[in-house]
Amino acid sequence: MPFLNKRISKALIWVIAISLLNLGCIVFHPESAAKNEHGYYTKHYGSCGVIALHKARSNFSDYSGTRRISHDIQDSGNLARILLSLVHHHSFYITWPHEIKNHLNKHGYKVEEINDLKSLNGGDVAIVLVRGSVIEQQLHWMCYPNDDNIRTYFGENTEIVKIYLIKR
Repeated sequence: MPFLNKRISKALIWVIAISLLNLGCIVFHPESAAKNEHGYYTKHYGSCGVIALHKARSNFSDYSGTRRISHDIQDSGNLARILLSLVHHHSFYITWPHEIKNHLNKHGYKVEEINDLKSLNGGDVAIVLVRGSVIEQQLHWMCYPNDDNIRTYFGENTEIVKIYLIKR
């Protein structure tokens, strides 16, 4: 096991060293890393994950604003968003699947992962992750039933990656 930890440590040092040499496009887009007076990344407020959560919670008459949702998510950490900003400045918009689930669980919702939109019935609420072109890194969180074009968001290339059925 010590050998594995040593390899991981060396790999981490190399990643950090390369990142410091290649600062990526965040250097040219510092506005993407802008924070408010409380230290929250403001670009994350417009994250499709945050917006999908806002829509989903609104279906339960739970009107929490997008800023509050984003703050809650960011309170669990921003390390992955920061590291990815070295590659692309839009990483501050990312909301990870575990962040979606953790936010909902924290606020009293039960989350069940299902496999197909056809499993949803009238009155169901779900958050859906769709993917378009892998090369263009097209991923988008949507809310069922609020968003009409879930199956076609990225045109005929749209693929449903995850569906989280939400229950109160």
